[in-house]
Amino acid sequence: MTEIQDLKGRFHKPEFCYWIGLVQTDGYFRKHYVKKRTRFGYVIDIESIDLEHIVFFQKISSRFLKRNAKIHKIKRKNNTILTFAIRIGVGKLLKHFSELNIIFSDPPKPTRWIENNADLFGAYLAGVIDGDGNINIKRPNNPQCVIRIFSGKVQEELRRSIMRNLKCGCNISRIEKENSLNGRKISGISYTLEFSISKKNVDNIRKYVLPWIQIPRKKEKLDNFIKDGPDRIRTGDLPHVKRTS
Repeated sequence: MTEIQDLKGRFHKPEFCYWIGLVQTDGYFRKHYVKKRTRFGYVIDIESIDLEHIVFFQKISSRFLKRNAKIHKIKRKNNTILTFAIRIGVGKLLKHFSELNIIFSDPPKPTRWIENNADLFGAYLAGVIDGDGNINIKRPNNPQCVIRIFSGKVQEELRRSIMRNLKCGCNISRIEKENSLNGRKISGISYTLEFSISKKNVDNIRKYVLPWIQIPRKKEKLDNFIKDGPDRIRTGDLPHVKRTS
């Protein structure tokens, strides 16, 4: 067995694909100075107000990467917000990540071996949704469930993968925001990818994506919408929105 075949056997699993999607959206991959060893290493940090997917990340990191890390509680904004944070060292894993074509830069990009497998892509997309996704139910009298994924850059590869695996339309819109800091105006641009739950994709979402979502408020909202009955789910996709780069 070659080293690449061994890597495929170890890492081509839904749990690890969820881990990739979560890290690509909610994680922070960076160089880090290790004082005890007086040298630089590489780490992945994740911090969130939700605990469940942090615990799942911890378990996957231990099982697949042999990285055992503690979860820390952090109080933010004058002790008004409690978050959960975890850090793992990955310096010795960079070679494996490269061989598996895993890229941690923004925007999230599913590798080809994930994109080409419905089970793996569903778990990957669940990680993306837990990381930077939002599930929104619109119009109570004529319900529509829209899943949005936010990023600082255009998520074109993710859009194509969603269209291919979920057999549905998927749009990207550009959002410009302007904030004020110490009297200075600061402009920012972000991109929102969105697709709706319809009769075209509901079976694939129920089978491949929903089981892997870890954050209860997101999982329950999506599950309840699907359980309300197929007659309430719309036939078509979202109206086409012109994408901008």
